[in-house]
Amino acid sequence: GVLTVTAGDLIRIAFDRDSSNGNDTNTDAMYLFGIRLSYTAFL
Repeated sequence: GVLTVTAGDLIRIAFDRDSSNGNDTNTDAMYLFGIRLSYTAFL
């Protein structure tokens, strides 16, 4: 569970740093995917 949450956090961090490239749609999708990873860890 902890590893899954960490993976989701790392994905969000990585794509937050990519957001400066202007690809907002992809960044938002990966941000939501990271949240889903974290949420799934608690199911």
